[in-house]
Amino acid sequence: MKSIKNELLQVLVAVLALLGVIFFILKISEPVEIVDIHHESDGSNVLVRHFPYTDAGKLAWWKENEEMLKEKYGVPEEDETGDFRIVFWGFNDGYKVMPKSVPRLSFETTDLRCFDDRKVKDNCIEKDILFRVSSRGGDVTYYDTYNHSYMKKKDGEIIKLKDQ
Repeated sequence: MKSIKNELLQVLVAVLALLGVIFFILKISEPVEIVDIHHESDGSNVLVRHFPYTDAGKLAWWKENEEMLKEKYGVPEEDETGDFRIVFWGFNDGYKVMPKSVPRLSFETTDLRCFDDRKVKDNCIEKDILFRVSSRGGDVTYYDTYNHSYMKKKDGEIIKLKDQ
């Protein structure tokens, strides 16, 4: 009797592990969805769903989609010196209304980022920065994955910067 219970338990654990692996593979293979873009004087904010989790995935996604972002959405917007900044924000919970209470003293919300170009009450998102790309004068591009920082040199080589 004990061995049948042990075998059933082992089968159940194996099935649950397999389902977990399948769910994980499906989750990481979902294509990135660009939900909205907000252009501001200091750069662009791109709201996304299903963004890659790993540094390598984020950098590869940027490399594959940089031209599409420029052509379709006008991102990045370079200033007269060639500088630009793009922040990719997680948009999993959608837009929210800023609570009337003082946000820092409220349990109604976590930290919100609001966009003034959205002229409706629900113009805020939860602060969930996933990736940032910036450039100084077009010579060097910096990538911040919020795990590590990287720099793309003029010759195209991407190097990991030392953690501070």
